[in-house]
Amino acid sequence: MKLLYKAMLLLISLVLLAGCWDQRQFKNFKLVLASGLDITEDGKVKSTVVISNVEGGNQGSGREQVQVVNAVGSTSLDTRTIIDQKISKRYDASKLTVLLLGEKLARTDIYPFLDMFYRDPKSNLHSRLAVLGGSVEEALSLKIPGEPRISEYINGMLTGEISSTHTPDNNIQLVCAELLEPGQDFVLPYLTVNKEEGFLQYQGLALFKEKTFTGSVLTPQRSVLYLLMKGKRGSDAFLTKKVSDNGKTETENFITIDVKEIKRKLNINVNNGAPSVDMDLTFKVDIMEFPPDSLNRLKKVRELESKLSANLTEEAESLFAQLQEAGSDAFGIGRRVKAFHPEVWKSLDWNTVYPELSIKPDIKVEVQSHGIIN
Repeated sequence: MKLLYKAMLLLISLVLLAGCWDQRQFKNFKLVLASGLDITEDGKVKSTVVISNVEGGNQGSGREQVQVVNAVGSTSLDTRTIIDQKISKRYDASKLTVLLLGEKLARTDIYPFLDMFYRDPKSNLHSRLAVLGGSVEEALSLKIPGEPRISEYINGMLTGEISSTHTPDNNIQLVCAELLEPGQDFVLPYLTVNKEEGFLQYQGLALFKEKTFTGSVLTPQRSVLYLLMKGKRGSDAFLTKKVSDNGKTETENFITIDVKEIKRKLNINVNNGAPSVDMDLTFKVDIMEFPPDSLNRLKKVRELESKLSANLTEEAESLFAQLQEAGSDAFGIGRRVKAFHPEVWKSLDWNTVYPELSIKPDIKVEVQSHGIIN
């Protein structure tokens, strides 16, 4: 009995201690942490990658060097093969954190350029996506003071914009569903290279129609409002609005609020086969900055609520006008029509109907706090 018991323990130990059959040693690969795709003048794909190399790693802590490599090929995977032929060891993008899409490429159907990421089981589908206005190679070659890796810099920048409610938390995987879903478009952060200061700069949200960048970009302030209207909020959501023309200085004409809570109701009405949309929102806000003060008076607070409600409702109308002009259904109204009114959806050419759709937003602001001073 004891012999059988020992044999069973030995057998279990052999199973548990067996090596992994599909293990991949990092020492045999070059890890790509940031990558970018663009199109050349003759329609070829240009891929730029950033590889981190550590010198003297075998003897202890080594000095890290960054290698920027690019290649031109017929497809995204073709460029990866060409890069693999330029570097030592093997190309490995399983730890990719950021993928930049050049604006010229983004204005075409972007799915063919992302296809390889969805087919390769080793792809990191959590990589963040952004559209770059300018040269992808120039952006990935930037040397940012205090930032050893451009991949960490861009990823940190996008993480900060998500936290401040300037961009949704999108990645390669989440975008795939919206790429393939009729009646639902999406947005991506839009970055440019600030050549004078040597930094990248967030410029707002790039509006997509189906699989193509429309060329229209929501400003950073309008991007915050867009996300709030979708019911999404990061750690904070600051909006600065003009509420007066009588301030002693221009600064005193403005107020900054932080939207703390959102109540959202979107109704799709169908009359005689023609849909229309009503979007009612309530923002509960804290006043973060208002130099004229007088917030201890309830009448003043109600006055500000009224002005902010009118201001934000007007801004929401302009936001919808921009989306409709671009043909970007970034609120997924078409998907709602398809889900709740399938017969109506089948009878519509959504690309024709959406730009003329009647959409009426109404935003109500409620001040719940104005700081620790009156």
